[in-house]
Amino acid sequence: MVTNSHYTASHDASEWDLLGDTDSIHDEFEVQDFTDAPLMTKEAYSQSTESRSSQYGVLGKILSCHCKDKVEQFDDPRLYLNTNAPFSAVVCGVQGSGKSHTVSLMLENMLVTGSPALGCLKKPLSGLVLHFGEGGKGSNPCEAAYIGVSDNSSIKLPTVKVFVSKSSLETMKKVYEPLTASGNVTVEPLLFQESELDVQAFLSMMAVGSSVNAPLYIQIILSILRDLGENFSYQSFLRELEVKKQGFNPHQLSGLKQRMSLLTSFIVSRNPRAMSAAAAPSLRFGQGQLTIIDLSDPFIDSASACGLFEVITRLFIRAEVDTGKILVVDEAHKYLSAGQGSSGPSGLTRTLLSLARQQRHLAMRLVISTQEPTVVPPVLLDLCTISILHRFSSVAWWNHLIKHVSADLSDDGAFDKVVKLKTGEAIVLTPSGLGTFACDELDNNKVVARFGRRYLVIKTPSQNASEWDLFGGIESIQDAFEVHDYTDATLMTREAYAQTTESRSSQYGVLGKILSCHRKDKVEQFDDPRLYLNTNAPFSAVVCGVQGSGKSHTVSLMLENMLVTGSPALGCLKKPLSGLVLHFGEGGKGSNPCEAAWVGLSNDRSIKPPPVKVYVSKSSLETMKNVYRPLTTRGNVTVEPLLFQESELDAQAFLSMMAVGSSASAPLYVQIILSILRDLGENFSYQGLLRQLEVKKKSFNPAQRSGLEQRMSLLTSLITSKKPTKKTGSAIAPRFAKGQLTIIDLSDPFLDPASACGLFEVIVRLFIRAEVSTGKVLVVDEAHKYLSVDQDSSVLTTALLSLVRQQRHLAMRLIISTQEPTVVPPVLLDLCTISILHRFSSVAWWDHLTKHVSADLSDDDAFDKVVKLKTGEAIVLTPSGLGTFACDDLDNNRVVARFGRRYLVIKTRKRVTVDGGASILVL
Repeated sequence: MVTNSHYTASHDASEWDLLGDTDSIHDEFEVQDFTDAPLMTKEAYSQSTESRSSQYGVLGKILSCHCKDKVEQFDDPRLYLNTNAPFSAVVCGVQGSGKSHTVSLMLENMLVTGSPALGCLKKPLSGLVLHFGEGGKGSNPCEAAYIGVSDNSSIKLPTVKVFVSKSSLETMKKVYEPLTASGNVTVEPLLFQESELDVQAFLSMMAVGSSVNAPLYIQIILSILRDLGENFSYQSFLRELEVKKQGFNPHQLSGLKQRMSLLTSFIVSRNPRAMSAAAAPSLRFGQGQLTIIDLSDPFIDSASACGLFEVITRLFIRAEVDTGKILVVDEAHKYLSAGQGSSGPSGLTRTLLSLARQQRHLAMRLVISTQEPTVVPPVLLDLCTISILHRFSSVAWWNHLIKHVSADLSDDGAFDKVVKLKTGEAIVLTPSGLGTFACDELDNNKVVARFGRRYLVIKTPSQNASEWDLFGGIESIQDAFEVHDYTDATLMTREAYAQTTESRSSQYGVLGKILSCHRKDKVEQFDDPRLYLNTNAPFSAVVCGVQGSGKSHTVSLMLENMLVTGSPALGCLKKPLSGLVLHFGEGGKGSNPCEAAWVGLSNDRSIKPPPVKVYVSKSSLETMKNVYRPLTTRGNVTVEPLLFQESELDAQAFLSMMAVGSSASAPLYVQIILSILRDLGENFSYQGLLRQLEVKKKSFNPAQRSGLEQRMSLLTSLITSKKPTKKTGSAIAPRFAKGQLTIIDLSDPFLDPASACGLFEVIVRLFIRAEVSTGKVLVVDEAHKYLSVDQDSSVLTTALLSLVRQQRHLAMRLIISTQEPTVVPPVLLDLCTISILHRFSSVAWWDHLTKHVSADLSDDDAFDKVVKLKTGEAIVLTPSGLGTFACDDLDNNRVVARFGRRYLVIKTRKRVTVDGGASILVL
């Protein structure tokens, strides 16, 4: 028998050594838990002394911590962001909820030094922000760029470098001019050196995906790249392609040229002077520097932007910057998609997934910022270590999120909290974050533990002097964010208006009387039932209902509140707005005037109605003058032909008016038009386009020439032949003005809905850019006649989505009026701040709406109310609106709070202008 006592004794001790001291909390793995925790409370930070994170930033103040029915508090509510370790975060919420503010705080914590109030930053990181917008003169700077500007001289700000499309360089320099004047922000063209482009970068920049069902020239490109393999170079590829394209037909040559034109516009010329002027790869990224790639350019679509972003992201991953890195995918809803093509996720999505899976090895922090969480692929939500949910009210968004987070959010209470969040507040989910919690045995003893399935409700700080100062006075209700909530409230009761004295909206209009307020089985009443519309702040509203239910009456009331002066009964209107109404009908002698035009007439002499200008198709001018004669004879309504000056038409307007969309599967002549426009870039002019087109069309066959002439005929019919006057520098009078209502009525038998949408999109962009010294309201009237939920890529739908997402920055109010709510794209319903439902009886319409609104409308009682509504009555959903409600503890005390998931039943007020929408009866 062989004894093994010596083996057992010596090896037994070694085995226990490998397992660590069982009484020691700071073994190797537990130290990693502390050092890698993405978020931690101040108390947890203080207790984990041996493994304390060496860098942290103040993210917010914890208001409460929730786990099922249990609510916990912390003695020190400060919440720290661990900037020393990699993490991945999703930050979502509607515009104005505080989403962009939170992203900026995270960037400050990782890039700004010299401010003890922010926390401890020993070594600034290197940052990259991906940003994409519509481009053009009406663009706004990427909000992250403001991190390079501060009034506090003691703070050391990061250098901010903004790289933009070369074709939009001068336009974007003007967009960023308010920031570049400070000296710490620069704008440069985005250019790549040939040596930076490997095969994968080349495929991404050309937006080449799988070869499945790809055109022949794409398959040839893939074949050339496959043959070159590791010997790939840009010049060798061009040589091979020059040989292969000899066998291409004109259509294939045009498609190839269009793909190549985007690529070549981002590659540095081999001219030595141009190469020296381009930013060297080493200068794009650096420690303590924020690099912003802003691809806001009308000629770059979302697919091309994703390809370029993928290239930049991979270059950022490879860059040697001697510090950690932070990548922000900004406003991801504009270009990221949760959907998958036949070959799987898009290139950018694949890169982000790869990055999230390897973030610890890449020293990378990833932040995805979006208004719409549904665009974030589920697997990215699964992988994220932090989820920050600011205010939103879409049930569809909520259902998408709760499937992929750890916290128990199954009860309605959690969604109620999201809907009612104040600006700057958020729900935070971070299962690997650390806090201090009471032991089950003895509540007085608190130990450091993960948040796990708990969720936090936090308040993010403003800017000030110390960690506590950053949060403002704890007892003060009138901090910057709460004032913002009051001044931006879309609707409010009279009682709520009276109580918010310090932050009272300076303009409001009476919308109606509240009959009842509902939340599940509870019905509430208000002592003063008046309901006010806040006309001082931007909002977006959908008004729907069958004909005769009061829909058009409600829209006219909203216009009265924003345009009519001289009537104290309407409320308070210190500064009238500028209004635009889009209207489309069948046209011809049997047409009816747009009902909104009656806002320009009143039988009460004390009322001052706004001037109304109606613009119509030139080919139907006389017919439409006869249609509007009952209004124009009374002097305040005029009818004029809709004409444009050449100087008003930029390249994007030209594409819209010709109904030119994507080049995918487009006819050859359309691809040639797109190619010409891209080549002209910022030097575009109508005459320059015509000259180039005259040369190109010589090679067109009869069918192509006929198609081109048909597209051009609409365009030429809308351009004025008048010369600009010396006095005004314009050939036409201003279309928009303060206190004026402009109606674009395209009721014309020769205009189809697609052409009308193109023209409406041009007008909307001109309205957005117009300087009117006041706020603006846009009404999409009778939207069911031209808007379609199936046309998500149409130019008008895209413009409306962009407008809603930026309404606060554009001083814009949007009202979509329709009989059929199913024509409103779901994402527009998700984003709207007011939904007004007049009578209808379609279950399909009801089901479409209930998926995208916050109110709990799951029971049949709510639908019964809609079906039984009287004319002029409506159900109103406005989660960010304000009312006064009894406290749970003491019913006699009423406090101002959001409506949240409640819904109102209201009766609209009478009009003070003429009602032109009455039914025509027999007797």
